Amino acid sequence: MMMFMSILYFLPGRGSSLNGRLGLELRGRGYELRGRVLEGDFAKLSFPEQIDYVASDLVELDGQDTPVIANSWGAYWALHAILLNERSYSKTLLISPILGAVRGEGRMFKPPLSKVMERSIDESLFPNFDLTVLVGSEDWQSPDDRCKALCDAAKGNLIVADGKGHDLGREVVTNLLDKRLKEANDD
Repeated sequence: MMMFMSILYFLPGRGSSLNGRLGLELRGRGYELRGRVLEGDFAKLSFPEQIDYVASDLVELDGQDTPVIANSWGAYWALHAILLNERSYSKTLLISPILGAVRGEGRMFKPPLSKVMERSIDESLFPNFDLTVLVGSEDWQSPDDRCKALCDAAKGNLIVADGKGHDLGREVVTNLLDKRLKEANDD
């Protein structure tokens, strides 16, 4: 039987689960995963209702030294929840975060409440929190200039993987996890 080192709050990307590639990587490192996925009854809720649940989860984590890792769509949830709560005490790692409406590769993507997110980034409405963002330089869904603006707004750290797209590849992600999760365990 595997002993879990600690709990980690995980919000995977749309279409993924706590048992997807990143979830399995985190579990393989001994973490017990808690979080939300866009499936079942949760997927039937409106976007604001989903944000309320994630915000409630994050409030419960505050002060417990539980790291938060969110990927793509999960990062969009996390950021809206942090805005709603007006704080976060958790170390937060966002991987290829969705940050609002984007156009690229002949497509347009406009998530719910995208204007709220864009305004919050542009007007630095985020609370200061321990934030690291990992994004690929070629990611049209998560443009690195918007990620930089978010990091500037929240006093976070930006890591840009040169030549990588939305799927950063296992090596890029695991190298950052090695560093970030070690730091979280050392604190």
